[in-house]
Amino acid sequence: MNADTISDFLEGKRDEAPADSQHLYMTFEDLWERKLWHQLTDALLEFFNTEESAPQRLQFYKTFILTFADKINQLKLVTLALGAASQCRDSQERLSFLEAAAKKVDNPNSQDAFVYATVAVATVKLELKDLEGTRKDLDKSEKILDGFDSVETIVHAAFYRVNAEYYQVCQRPVSKTALTETIFRRPPHDRAMSFRTIAEETKVRPDEIEHLVMKALSLGLLRGSIDQVDEIARINWVQPKVLDMSQIDGMRTRLQEWDSSVNQLGNWIETKGQDVWAA
Repeated sequence: MNADTISDFLEGKRDEAPADSQHLYMTFEDLWERKLWHQLTDALLEFFNTEESAPQRLQFYKTFILTFADKINQLKLVTLALGAASQCRDSQERLSFLEAAAKKVDNPNSQDAFVYATVAVATVKLELKDLEGTRKDLDKSEKILDGFDSVETIVHAAFYRVNAEYYQVCQRPVSKTALTETIFRRPPHDRAMSFRTIAEETKVRPDEIEHLVMKALSLGLLRGSIDQVDEIARINWVQPKVLDMSQIDGMRTRLQEWDSSVNQLGNWIETKGQDVWAA
């Protein structure tokens, strides 16, 4: 993009702006013409932090900022990209935008910026329920962070925040899976379980068990009832699922136990029946 196009863009934005903020666009053009990249970057960061800039951030980033992106601090470039990304129409558009931003700063001398952008990508993937993609990006970021002697606080803070959100999201489906697995392993006549037992077998905190069981019941994963006073869950049905080999083996064992119990009952009835007939 040539100089005239940039000047025309900034002049157009200045003319559209309220009178009391037109000086900002004149400042941007002045700093750009004088190639004062550090001062221009800081001025843009300050502008992007205002509500007034919100509708213009994407266009500013794509039309103006990208023309000198390789001349400014790359971490600040990503910060500007994050501000622009907040104005994308939806999560999918924001994902594509941030992936492009991450790719742009994926250079040996700007790995801190690359991590910052990659963590932002992971955030959007988490919004889209792409847990595998989120984990992959977080692991990649962590590996790079481990190689740094020091890094800007905002980078570490962003990583730890998204990592915590990832585990919070994952814990819920994992906990429900652990609960159904725990109950499934038990024979049908032994599915009245104390909250303490469930906590021990699922590794879920005891004070979260009641909510966990109620959630599983509401989702149709289980059928049964909860004794809130005695803290006991009585389950009479577990949602069928595809079994792995160990579960199939467990099912075979329970069927053998059931068959043995039926035979014992039959023998008992036969014995008692003979006593009745003899009488």
